Amino acid sequence: MPARIAVVHDEIEFTDRISAALRRAGYDVESFHEPLVALRTLERPHSADILITACVRNSRTQPHGVALALMAKVKRPDIKVVFMAHPELIEYASEVGVALPIPISLAALVAAVHRLLEPPAAFAGQLPTEAATRQRN
Repeated sequence: MPARIAVVHDEIEFTDRISAALRRAGYDVESFHEPLVALRTLERPHSADILITACVRNSRTQPHGVALALMAKVKRPDIKVVFMAHPELIEYASEVGVALPIPISLAALVAAVHRLLEPPAAFAGQLPTEAATRQRN
């Protein structure tokens, strides 16, 4: 069964491009243009493995990406999050999920999703261990 991905963005053309690229990569994608509709869907078990959303400055009518991700994680602590973020907002987004700088290529976004779905053992040897870091310092 392919991984399930929820894409949340208010620009329909942008969401359609992202969704099409992810479908071509073999993922099951559901797109949303309103964060609160997405949140209601994400409350269902097995609704999505990854949430992709934008990290934007606060909106008066809808939750911005970080708020949406935090609300989704309350309901689904196992959900992984990928943010598309302006460089000045990356530090806020990276506390909740993986933050990719805008502008982002579709290939980079698909690659980030793929990496998030790899089993943890796939990362063995790629990141320095705490002991190795201490030895170098």
